[in-house]
Amino acid sequence: MQRILPLLVLLVLLPVRVEAAVFSSAGYSFSDELGGFRLLSVSGSGTFADPIVIVEEYLGPGPAVLTVRGGLGSGNQPGAYLPAMSMLNLSVVKIVVNLSQINWTSFDIELREVVSDPSPYGDGLSFDQAGTYGSAPEADRFAKMQSLYEPADHLQFYSGRVFVTETARLRFYITDPSPTGLFYLVQQPGMIVARN
Repeated sequence: MQRILPLLVLLVLLPVRVEAAVFSSAGYSFSDELGGFRLLSVSGSGTFADPIVIVEEYLGPGPAVLTVRGGLGSGNQPGAYLPAMSMLNLSVVKIVVNLSQINWTSFDIELREVVSDPSPYGDGLSFDQAGTYGSAPEADRFAKMQSLYEPADHLQFYSGRVFVTETARLRFYITDPSPTGLFYLVQQPGMIVARN
């Protein structure tokens, strides 16, 4: 029994590895492999009339990183890093459930081709900077939106609240004339922090 007790304590202290969720839609795979949230479902074709709908749960304060890989329709294996494709045009609806135990006052999202670096102007990846879709990003729980294209591709939805257990719906558009087959969506809810 004395030998088993330290082993049991060690097993309790080790982090439990949870398998990443991966969903495929419109020739892209979407994964929560980098953590910060739980990916529940992905559906849709990515057009304006039938957007990609991504449903996620946030359990902590963030950030959360969604990994997106493209080109699955061309016979490539899911998860492979792919060569440049012809064009990336995605209409996206994100449904985010606040299970973080903290009320949100804003929600920020940023596009990146390299997870550790902001997306520069030259990579082409943007929240429809060229206006291809002719429609501005919007959210049901936030009255205002601010976009920033340099030095990063960033959207901030603000002037609203998403209380614990409530859901926010965001709509935006992603374009890239020279996609690499792999990009990231870094997501960060904003919260009121009490001051002393």
